[in-house]
Amino acid sequence: MKLQYIIIAVCFVTFLFPKLSAQEGPQKSSAIYLNGFGNSMTYALTYDTRFANRPDAWGGSIGAGGFALSGDYFLSIPVQVNYLFGKKNHFFEIGAGATYFVGNMRWLEFGHNNETNSNILGTLSFMYRLQIPKGFFLRTGWTPFFGQMHSNDIRDDFSGISRSGKSYFGVQPGWMGIGLGYCIR
Repeated sequence: MKLQYIIIAVCFVTFLFPKLSAQEGPQKSSAIYLNGFGNSMTYALTYDTRFANRPDAWGGSIGAGGFALSGDYFLSIPVQVNYLFGKKNHFFEIGAGATYFVGNMRWLEFGHNNETNSNILGTLSFMYRLQIPKGFFLRTGWTPFFGQMHSNDIRDDFSGISRSGKSYFGVQPGWMGIGLGYCIR
């Protein structure tokens, strides 16, 4: 079994099955939301939790998303560690992580003429959050990507030069995202 699949499975188990215990007082803040664009490039169903028993603390998120169209497909699995600054229901999120991509769509930065390819890109997040305990969740902001990319024999609009199908280390700075969902606790 490939190492990347083992890492993905461990991340899912870690985030989806936190320690179950009867606690009094503050509990870890958790949310489930549909993430549009952002660190999934398209959309992803995402689970987010705090590692401490307060809403402004270190936490992490993991999601899965993608789509299929006329035999072409795309799958993304974003994983991220983040920190929240703020009070009550309003927070600023700073995060870093990675997103695993697999697909055969030519428009993917790492794709080739309908071959199945995969890649892992680094992600950052600078987001505003509105999270109401046991209620509405909103997350929106800037989510740049960086890593090994492929030009697909087309002009690279970010650098203004044609790379003729060569791989290169690049940054996609103009990426934004939005997430809407529900705070579990």
